[in-house]
Amino acid sequence: FFLCGIFFLCGGVLDDYQKLTSFGTPENVANMIVPRGVEGKMLGVKTAGTHYLFEYEVTPPGRGKKHLLTWFGIRGGECLLSVTAQADEGEWDKYQAAFREVMESVQLEA
Repeated sequence: FFLCGIFFLCGGVLDDYQKLTSFGTPENVANMIVPRGVEGKMLGVKTAGTHYLFEYEVTPPGRGKKHLLTWFGIRGGECLLSVTAQADEGEWDKYQAAFREVMESVQLEA
């Protein structure tokens, strides 16, 4: 039984990925974030220097709607960091302030 959670993904990147735009526009990255075959709706995209912030909803097959925030950033030639907070749609109002605070606090030191 799942209500909410925050997930971190950190991985290496090739040397030629020096800037966030190496992954494309925010719209290109958004297309990678919402899985194919899953009903989804992008609610907002924000570009903030070293990262993109996405807010969206998805409805996985056989499951209820989920509301998500994903922070997607890169430290040039070193690492990619993705932080995703998600909650069942009915629980979103309860957790969204804490999730937004987490997203605002994420940093990739140079």
